[in-house]
Amino acid sequence: MFMRNLISVVIMEVSAHAIALKKVQGINFELAIFTNCTQDHLDFFGTMQRYRDTKSGFFCQEYVKNAIVNIDDEYATRVIDACECPVITFSAEKNEADYTAKEIKFLPASVNYELVTNNNIGRVKISTPGIFSVYNSMAAGIAGISIGLDFHSVVTSLCEVPGVKGRVELVPCDKDFSIIIDYAHTPDEIENVCLMFNKIK
Repeated sequence: MFMRNLISVVIMEVSAHAIALKKVQGINFELAIFTNCTQDHLDFFGTMQRYRDTKSGFFCQEYVKNAIVNIDDEYATRVIDACECPVITFSAEKNEADYTAKEIKFLPASVNYELVTNNNIGRVKISTPGIFSVYNSMAAGIAGISIGLDFHSVVTSLCEVPGVKGRVELVPCDKDFSIIIDYAHTPDEIENVCLMFNKIK
């Protein structure tokens, strides 16, 4: 007898390329997350305007049921305006967001913050340092909460996620400088990694 394993949840990163080439058209998304818009893939899109419009256009599709948007990004307003579905906002800078990160502490091998909503506060520790880890973990956590997971269980799970090999990976050394391994390969990514270490205390 043939048995089929049923998959109830699929999480995917949808690239702007995939959107432009209509590779995900027709897939129903319970949630779509917008984290940021940086200077990537201009070899394909030609201009930032086309790249940004492609990203925001994804959120106006009828098959996106809910959106989670980082309002710290300068292009967030355009994304929210494009949405034809309920929007949940998050921020590490603005109090008006539905979810905010407070008391952010940058450490050599981690970043700590408080995830704050109207009803709950949870202390999060992410084993990959940097502000991008704050935004990425917030987005993932909010997605889990939005589909019905318990807030505090989500916070606990975020704290248990190990660091990612090759992503701001600190190499132990006894020198007065830091050695890191990172797959940053664009000028914007390299600059962000270097600036990140200026914030570490």
